[in-house]
Amino acid sequence: MSKYLNISLLILLAVCAFLPDGVLCYEAGSTNMHSVPANVPSTKSNTGNELSATETRLQQFIAAQELTNLRLFEAVERLGGYENKAESCVTEMERLRDTVKRQSREIVELKKNISLSETNICQGNEPADEGQGLDMLSRSRNIPRQQPQFPTQVAFYVQLKTNVANIGNYQTIKFDHVRTNIGGGYNLVTGIFIVPTPGTYVFHWTTVSLDNMDMQTELMIDGIRYGVARSDSGSHADLSSASNVVVASAIPGETIWVRSGERHSSTVEGGELSTFSGWLLF
Repeated sequence: MSKYLNISLLILLAVCAFLPDGVLCYEAGSTNMHSVPANVPSTKSNTGNELSATETRLQQFIAAQELTNLRLFEAVERLGGYENKAESCVTEMERLRDTVKRQSREIVELKKNISLSETNICQGNEPADEGQGLDMLSRSRNIPRQQPQFPTQVAFYVQLKTNVANIGNYQTIKFDHVRTNIGGGYNLVTGIFIVPTPGTYVFHWTTVSLDNMDMQTELMIDGIRYGVARSDSGSHADLSSASNVVVASAIPGETIWVRSGERHSSTVEGGELSTFSGWLLF
């Protein structure tokens, strides 16, 4: 009988372990009853809470990453818009430059035709037909007699007396000492030669770099690179120089200058060693 009683008590104690708060249970080996708490935290419950918190943080991180990606995409789109605008501006500038060149050539040609027509009328040369003669005479009377005259002699020769320090990429080298400026084409302030007379020109320039330095320079005609010269004393402690010659046709108003290239040290040697010159060939 006592054997069966002990087995019943053990079963009762096992059941009490799963009952909620306030359930009365018997102590082992006695008839006293007591309350067994049912809300004791378990390892399984703690692990579930940690997983839930980790999942929440992961969702927050994913949301922040998506926001960052969206902002990055918007920034890339804005940069693309700026690049398109810059390319459009460059294209428009090139179109305007070509228009100015074409119009300048047309003006020169028209002036030559008008001068020839006036000469024929003054010398009494008869035109091909009477109607053409009357038309030419009428136009000649409406044109002012004072025609612009181009200089027949053009030449300049300038030197660099002062070192040009801290020079950047594609910076105009302003030769600051004028020796010759026939025709008045060279501008001492800007360092740019403005073509006064249409024709074919010869341009020559020399630049000198200091010890252990190099210098790449370029001759520009109306924004187009026509020649390059590079002096290099990067591996030895003495001066080095570079020169080049360009022959090109030009019309009035076109600009010619010497500038630094993309590969250079910081200083162009002065002391009248670096020079720039040009003259009208024919």
